[in-house]
Amino acid sequence: MASRQSLSPFASQLSELPLLTRPQGWQSASRPGWEGLIVAGLANRQAARWGYANAQIAQGRAQEAISALDVMRQDEPDLMLVAAFRLALGATLAMLNRATLAVDSLSNDALADNSEACAWRMLALAHGGLPAPALGQVHCAVPALNARPADTRAPFLLAAARAAADLGKPGLTLRLLKTLPERAPAANLLRGRFWPCC
Repeated sequence: MASRQSLSPFASQLSELPLLTRPQGWQSASRPGWEGLIVAGLANRQAARWGYANAQIAQGRAQEAISALDVMRQDEPDLMLVAAFRLALGATLAMLNRATLAVDSLSNDALADNSEACAWRMLALAHGGLPAPALGQVHCAVPALNARPADTRAPFLLAAARAAADLGKPGLTLRLLKTLPERAPAANLLRGRFWPCC
């Protein structure tokens, strides 16, 4: 990886910031929507884009986030050397169900044991039809999953449950599904595959 001194301006700045490990780290922008981007000068435009992208990730707006991240990457290719940027890009791609690209973005030594990265990697691997590697991320992902409200945690748990089901692990599947509402149709379909059991 390039040294911080050789990174382009915002990439260097971003590499100095603490790497988030929980969903609460996706901070909302100080200005709503595009307003922060409109008023940003040339010197702080990348920082404004970063704040905007983070706010969109926090709200689950992947299409808006990817637009900002793509422009950032075009202006500063060095951002792909920064773990925080790769995490944001990987999370966004996972939300968009671009599994292969998401896993690639999240495959970084600095993100290997990062709980938030593990959660998104688990989701992307499950969506990409790789159930065994997906389940391999569950233990690492638990702190980030537990930090989420039930509604935003559900897609991750459902993906893990599907991976367990695909591997013929009914006990694990049902344990994962216990945390999901009984009225959830997708969860009920999986429960039906293994009921009565365990």
